[in-house]
Amino acid sequence: NALTCLHRFPYTGINFLVVESCWRHLPKTCSSPPCGPLLPGALAGCAAVVACYPLEVVRTRCMADRGSPQRLAANLRRMLQQESLIGMYRGVDMALLVTVPSVSISFGVYRLLCDRLSELPPSAAAFLSGGAAGVAGSTLTYPMDVVRRRLQVMGMNPDLPKRCCRREATHIWRTEGPPGFFRGLAPEVVKVFPTVAVTFMTFEWLRAHLLTGR
Repeated sequence: NALTCLHRFPYTGINFLVVESCWRHLPKTCSSPPCGPLLPGALAGCAAVVACYPLEVVRTRCMADRGSPQRLAANLRRMLQQESLIGMYRGVDMALLVTVPSVSISFGVYRLLCDRLSELPPSAAAFLSGGAAGVAGSTLTYPMDVVRRRLQVMGMNPDLPKRCCRREATHIWRTEGPPGFFRGLAPEVVKVFPTVAVTFMTFEWLRAHLLTGR
């Protein structure tokens, strides 16, 4: 849980910072249909993934290797020594392929739903819009996320085969079929809705109070 918080803090902050900067400095571009509203989230996803990916890899490996918990610094040092910088960014291409559309969809859907739910109290609108947006972004990109997580644990055990994105996806298809790409989707949705809903609601509350001074 500590590693998750350590990763999510800068990751979420970078996402909101980039999105808000895009809407503030490029309002015409971001509001131009059909792809304009998706641009801020796409840029935010790229920046957040590149900046925080080593933390994401360590977090995933610690979750997979429950028998030998280690500190963050020790894991990062070991990974850098054994696998170099390449190991720290193994699967980053798949992470970008998953995260960019996911974050882009989430922020795009959030803004659209907020406009539709403008009659509700601001906190309720942000909560419902954020939760639905998070579920939409996560569900639509979940098959790619399954491949990404499997790539991240490659290298932590010499016995685990190392495959590229395409070969790992082919392996899942041949051994598990289509259901293999959606393994764990139900608990993911249960987790994502309240997490993203609270995140957007908190952000809107902080923005309103910080900007207005109330």
